Amino acid sequence: MKKRLISLIMVLVLIISSAGAVSTAEERASEYLSSYSIALGALGDGVMEVFYSVDGTGRMEKVGARALYIYDYNGEDWIPYETQLAIDHSDFYSYNAFGHIGYAYFEGVPGIDYRVTLQAYARGTDGGSDTGSVTSNSVTCW
Repeated sequence: MKKRLISLIMVLVLIISSAGAVSTAEERASEYLSSYSIALGALGDGVMEVFYSVDGTGRMEKVGARALYIYDYNGEDWIPYETQLAIDHSDFYSYNAFGHIGYAYFEGVPGIDYRVTLQAYARGTDGGSDTGSVTSNSVTCW
């Protein structure tokens, strides 16, 4: 309960602190993933901010974001724009933890709509693991 409250507070801080539009999405999960959520915000001057939270069902050997898949909208379809992988971002995971909260940033093009898919990951102390994904609503870069 405490970790869900902390995650909720972090999402609210992101929403309140962002001058631009923000969208959030959350999923409930599995034997290893308790919940995971993502929020996308436009900060201005083309800067986009991604906030994500991944909660394990207990203390996890490894928990966090395996990847962030960023898409832009071309008026008809969502097109892959950028991918950020945990292998390139050591801060995408926490170890021996109940959950992980993180931020990521990318440069967008003002006037273009973006959305981000979080691929959440948790590995338990028993060696078992699971992934799940959730996609934010779209936000217009400015």
